[in-house]
Amino acid sequence: ITDLDGLQSLDTIEEALFISGNPTLENLDGLDGLSSVGTADDSSGVWDPMENQLEITYNGSLTSVAGLGNLTSVAGYLQITNNPLLSSLSGLGAQLAVGQNLHIIQSETLSDLDGLDIDSVEGNLWIVGNTNLPNCRAIAFKDQLVAGGFTGEMAICCNQADGCPDEFDINFTAVCTCP
Repeated sequence: ITDLDGLQSLDTIEEALFISGNPTLENLDGLDGLSSVGTADDSSGVWDPMENQLEITYNGSLTSVAGLGNLTSVAGYLQITNNPLLSSLSGLGAQLAVGQNLHIIQSETLSDLDGLDIDSVEGNLWIVGNTNLPNCRAIAFKDQLVAGGFTGEMAICCNQADGCPDEFDINFTAVCTCP
């Protein structure tokens, strides 16, 4: 897949959206109309981790997620993993509420979380192995979520240590090991 044109009229996805393993996909333009992924109403009473999630993984040429600028809700997990050319998450979400975990893992060129418009995360927060992202920027993002009521477990590690003030206080409720 080289583009997502033709999906402009997509507003809601009831189950899950996996954008994964697309070596030539450069952006998520075409998903501009998408406002929600998954549904919080699970009548079965059994949580299925494959439902209600948005996964953006293993896209070798992806440089922008701004096509998801109107996204307001992911009922389950939001996972952004192994997108080596993704340097920013700017434009992702419009006061986005994440119903479960938020994982931002191993995107080597990711250098900041500025412009990531997430209001709440109901599960855990993992920001791990983004070797160009200073830990202090990840911690500042965590602090923003905590100020909004976030109480989940956190793993923020194996990101870039440089670029952070020496006195920066690191306090976590979860321990992680570097991949």
